[in-house]
Amino acid sequence: MARIVCFLALFLPAVTGASELPRIGIIQLQEQSISHQLNLDGTLHPHRHSALSSEVSGVLISRRVQIGTRVAQGDTLLQIDPERYMLQRTLRRAELNAAQSRAILAEQTWQRVNRLHKNDTATEEELQRAKYDRDSANAQKKAANMALKIAQLDLGKTVLRAPFAGEVAAIHGEIGQTIAAGHPLVDIASTDTLIVRTSVSAKQVQSLKEGLPGFVTPSDGSAPFQTILRSYTQVADPHSHRYTVELEARNDARRSFGALASIELNTRREIRGVLVSENALRSFAGTTYAYVVEEREGNAFLRRRAVSIGLELPDGLFLISQGITPGERVAAGGSLMVDGLQIQPADVRILTAETTP
Repeated sequence: MARIVCFLALFLPAVTGASELPRIGIIQLQEQSISHQLNLDGTLHPHRHSALSSEVSGVLISRRVQIGTRVAQGDTLLQIDPERYMLQRTLRRAELNAAQSRAILAEQTWQRVNRLHKNDTATEEELQRAKYDRDSANAQKKAANMALKIAQLDLGKTVLRAPFAGEVAAIHGEIGQTIAAGHPLVDIASTDTLIVRTSVSAKQVQSLKEGLPGFVTPSDGSAPFQTILRSYTQVADPHSHRYTVELEARNDARRSFGALASIELNTRREIRGVLVSENALRSFAGTTYAYVVEEREGNAFLRRRAVSIGLELPDGLFLISQGITPGERVAAGGSLMVDGLQIQPADVRILTAETTP
């Protein structure tokens, strides 16, 4: 935050014999160094927000939560009728038992034929057939075992559980409704941590760095809070041509997610220049000018000079980065400010800025 301190110097003596000249205030320029601050608009979002779907189909028989319910990771949210999946598991277990029995029999047969083959009482063809039957039975056992595991997984998926701690934001299923696999059922949001999402221009993104401090004022009237820059992208949105920025903070109070907020982001980038007030600047054809006071033969004249604004500050103050330099004087405004105008300097002010960490 910048605190602007103005010092009022002594009045300059009036130019002798020039009482009819316009009296114009003067700003004595001094070099300033000000930390750059971005003022942005953003939106409050939960840290995580997921739409949960069922991975299996069936009839919804139980609902343990409602909108606004706080849940812990692993808590049951909804239950789909498990009977069909229990029968599937029983069937797959029986198929595995049968496959294991066939595999045992095929192994015993191969061992017997192998002994006979060594004694030259079984042909090579009989040995290869026994080996094929053994390998086929083992493959069927493996497939049956995998089918049982899938059936067990499907049975477990009849219960929809919270993947993380948070708050139920929406429910899309009712008891008795037949649910198709992939149908959205519950929206859950992690609200212990919040994200403030905003965007910046191509010029502003160059001054960003992860971990920068920020101050957020929500529009819903809730208390302002401190935040830090969590992440940002250097790939612009193709439609807005702006760069997304996310700030993170602990959600110590219940806030309205989706609310707008004002953001003050300190970039820790220092800008050097001289400080002037807004009435010392004029704009013509898209170019900003200041009027430098030049002394010639004891008389003061205005000389127009193009300048570049490095930073706009509160209270109508501007940090000029190019065009005018420390030690010079500029006119602080008046009804007449034209190139070459002779003036009578009035009060002299020195504008300085102190930047608090």
